[in-house]
Amino acid sequence: MNMHGHTVRPPSLALCLGVGCAVFWLNDFSFLLPDVRAWLLVDYATRILVIGLCVRTLGPDLAPFFRTPLRGPAVLWSAGLILAGLAIDGTVRRWLGWGGLFSYPAIPGPAWKIVDTVVGIPLVALSEELLARAVLLTTLQARNSGKPTIVVCSALWFASFHWSLGSGSLVIASAIGAIFMASLLATRSLVPALVAHYALDMILFALPQWQGG
Repeated sequence: MNMHGHTVRPPSLALCLGVGCAVFWLNDFSFLLPDVRAWLLVDYATRILVIGLCVRTLGPDLAPFFRTPLRGPAVLWSAGLILAGLAIDGTVRRWLGWGGLFSYPAIPGPAWKIVDTVVGIPLVALSEELLARAVLLTTLQARNSGKPTIVVCSALWFASFHWSLGSGSLVIASAIGAIFMASLLATRSLVPALVAHYALDMILFALPQWQGG
């Protein structure tokens, strides 16, 4: 049973986790596409695929992840995660810098920036939180894993999604993955992590160092 007391199917969860992660690991090669608009469309499509896979696999076990936190207002949890994420990013970047195999292309023109703000970044937050938090948590709880194991696995899994962006991004993603999973375990809600993930990406993607153009 999962954290909400529902019955889960471990083989289906493991398959969802494996396929979803493979999609994310391969998706970074879309950075090689010469047209930024093509890259954006491929990125959106792969994230919609992962979201659909997670929703289908979790089924009725998905809804409880979207209730408001039981311990404290959601806004306080979200604000805390955002501040922690910014502090982690700023600290790690000073030591490890930027750089990696790829960097995010500059979004071409105001129209595409609006599309990415309204569609793209929410897809990033939702797809990664569903897979690295909701599906992973449900999978590990079905195997009676303890909270430390769950937090560490979430940190490593989330970091692996950022494999192409350099050592700084790997360390940052690992730390953020750990605190986001800790938030989910404490609040029994994915809402704070989703809000914080979107806000952090909005802030960090605006930095010129994240973009190759």
